[in-house]
Order: sequence, then C-alpha cells, then structure tokens
Amino acid sequence: MLADSSTDIAPTYVEYLRCFGAHLDHSFARLEDGTDCMNAWVSEHTNGLIPCMLNSQTLAHANIVLVNALVFKAAWQKRFDRKNTLKDFPFHVSTHRTCPVEMMLLHRHEILISRDRTYTAIRLPYTSSASSQLAFIAYLPTDASSLLHTLQALRRDGPPRRFEPTKLLQFGLPKINLRVRRALSNRFVTWHIRYPEHFRAFPLVSWFNISYTVLLSCWTRTARSPQLLQRW
Repeated sequence: MLADSSTDIAPTYVEYLRCFGAHLDHSFARLEDGTDCMNAWVSEHTNGLIPCMLNSQTLAHANIVLVNALVFKAAWQKRFDRKNTLKDFPFHVSTHRTCPVEMMLLHRHEILISRDRTYTAIRLPYTSSASSQLAFIAYLPTDASSLLHTLQALRRDGPPRRFEPTKLLQFGLPKINLRVRRALSNRFVTWHIRYPEHFRAFPLVSWFNISYTVLLSCWTRTARSPQLLQRW
C-alpha cells in the first residue's frame, strides 16, 4: 500500500495489512511521484514478468493505492489439444448475439459442474500436488439471468462449494490471451459483453484464477444429444 504524506491511515488498518506482510509507504508528497517505486515492487514480486503496472496519469488524482501482483502459470489436468481448436466459432454474448472466437474443445471428457439459479459453473483443476485446490472456474449465466446477476450472486455467496463430475460429449472454452496490459473490463468490451459500470472497481482480476471468470459459451451435456454442440 502506498499513500501520499497528507493521508492519515488508521493504525488498526496498518496493523491489519502487516498481518499479510504488506509493503507500506506513505512518504510521497504526491502519489504519482511513487510510480517508479510501485512498479519496481511489482517487477520484483513477479520475477520481472510484469515490469510496469501503473503510470503517473493513473495516480494523478489518487491519494492512496492498494496494489497486488501475482504471476501464475500451471497446466490443466485435462489439456486441450490444439488440433481440436475451432477458429471463428460463434461465441454467445447474449441469447441472440454471437461473436467469432477461437474455441478450445474437449471430446468425451468428465467435467466438474455446479449449478445455481443464476449460472452454471465448471471447474478445471490444475496439475499440481494432491493437496492443492487451485483450479480454473468459469461461469455461464442462465438464459433467465445476466452477467450482472451472476456477478452479484458471486459477490454475495462466493464461489460454488460442490461440483459434480458430468460426462460430456463435447466441451468448449473460448481461447483468451491473458497477457495483456489493458484492464479486463476492456476485454469484455472487445467481446461485445456489456460490463456493468458499477462493477468496474470490483476485484475481478484478483479472483481470476479461483472464481470470477464469466467466459463460457457452449457445452454438450450427454453423448445422446442430437446436436454436437448446444448451449446449456
């Protein structure tokens, strides 16, 4: 956490942050003067993979900033074969609208699935030690729900606690490039998904690998389905 020297921070909050081993600095007359310091901290804690996260323009009208930087790299237990990726696949951004994406496919696999009134979620565990709980979770709003309702449900209830193994004839996940410098909300704009204005400060990125990823398009539930791909 960095703040300008004119900002008073409650001692109890400082102690709370120190419980997490957080770096604290409020020695800057203007917060934008600490841009290089913040980027150096981010670079150090990501092994140089994120050399620059903030700029002086972003901090020009700020008095305090909380920064967290994380680099995560792992392989899924069920890997997608590149040969099965379909280009220009119609990604459902709403009930009646689609946009072309590269769709990664798994054929005849058992997928962990959880159902809620506002969404259906899938869980793709990462290859790791047996005790690790790291997994990629993605959410598909129901036809009667929306992205906003899904985010509100996740914020209120947290991620699903129970997933059931379900055999699928075919499972599709849009291929996305996470190595971008733009905000994740801008990616939603690119995909023609309306991102709720009052959620722009929502901690989406910090939860990305464990919960809030609303990016699914098409799944097929059983091998008896007459359609090869259908929206769930």
